[in-house]
Amino acid sequence: MKKLLLGLLVVGLGAAPAWAQSGGRGLWCPPGAVWQYMHMFADLSTPGPVFTPVRVSYAGDTIIGGQSCQVLQMVYASSTRIWRLYTRADADRVWLYAGGQFYKMYDFSARPGDTWLYQGGMAAGYFCPAPTRLTVDSVGQQLIGGQQRRWFTLANQPRLGRIYEGVGSLRQDFTPMRGACAPADPVTALLAQCYGTAAQPGLIVMGTMLSCQAQPTATHEARAEAAGFAVYPTVGSGTVTVKLPAGYARATVSVFSPAGQLVEQVAAAAATETRLQLRHLPRGLYLLRVQQPGQPPLTQRLVLQ
Repeated sequence: MKKLLLGLLVVGLGAAPAWAQSGGRGLWCPPGAVWQYMHMFADLSTPGPVFTPVRVSYAGDTIIGGQSCQVLQMVYASSTRIWRLYTRADADRVWLYAGGQFYKMYDFSARPGDTWLYQGGMAAGYFCPAPTRLTVDSVGQQLIGGQQRRWFTLANQPRLGRIYEGVGSLRQDFTPMRGACAPADPVTALLAQCYGTAAQPGLIVMGTMLSCQAQPTATHEARAEAAGFAVYPTVGSGTVTVKLPAGYARATVSVFSPAGQLVEQVAAAAATETRLQLRHLPRGLYLLRVQQPGQPPLTQRLVLQ
């Protein structure tokens, strides 16, 4: 898990438990809360996968059934449509509105073995047609942003990894709706990129952004290519060459699965070109990431056939 949290920024020195500091809805949906994802979809009409930035942001409060709740807006960069999710929270739990009622989504006071019924809300085509049971597998705490945030994992949701207080999964969509409702779709994934707030815009960064305030664009990739960054072939059987631009001679080259798991990692070792052998990996979509201290991260999508 330590390798997975490559972009985790630990800010501040305070270590008091978050649930002891916060009242009301705890750490859920502070001002400016925003999640960024990259939707990866295998379109059979194109030679490679389609990648679309997705932004989920806290848009304000409303009342449903006499209860105060939060409005979250989900926007795909390729669409003008706005999807809305409605949640309510206290210091320990977060509920999601679906099917005319609120279903518990998170419970940070839960212990291993605790279970509850959950039904995902309609969002971007992913929803549960009927309630399903979630079971807690493990629990813990981690210092993030100067606060001890609780986390838990779900026994029937290994692809989500740890679900963090105030944030959700650092691998995929913050709701456990996809895997809970149906087997994981091998040709699509919603990969977590970053999470930020108005006070800490770069609290957690896992993608190409330095903060969560702007959508990733092709501009950064174009600049990287102009500087000498290249990956080829991006669609192939497993042998991949990575050309590194100036300033990345001691970079770390990592490859992640659609579930956000680190599946390969090599050190550039002062070389300007690195070759990866990925033939042992299953066919599918992957994300290659180059990291060099003091430099912005570089990414490239790969398809193994």
